[in-house]
Amino acid sequence: PWKAFRPDGVIIFFDILTPLPAFGVPFDIEEVRGPVIQSPIRSEEGLKALHPIDLDKLHFVGESLRILHQEVGEQAAVLGFVRAPWTIATYIVEGGNN
Repeated sequence: PWKAFRPDGVIIFFDILTPLPAFGVPFDIEEVRGPVIQSPIRSEEGLKALHPIDLDKLHFVGESLRILHQEVGEQAAVLGFVRAPWTIATYIVEGGNN
């Protein structure tokens, strides 16, 4: 789309679950159900099991944004987007998109 339309800005969307493994919440993608968190957090102990975000596990996010910025240069704004903390928290508590 960038090459075809040359908009003023481009947005790269990251899946809502992208940051979860970086702070200790593994998940699977099941064919019918979609994303499933095997151990949802439903207690204070579960919350304490989380750890500070490990940015090394998200290196591909910055890399993707850098590649996109190189492509568009100064001709357009580049925005990265992932859901808000509240939305991510609801997935962690519910165990998926119930």
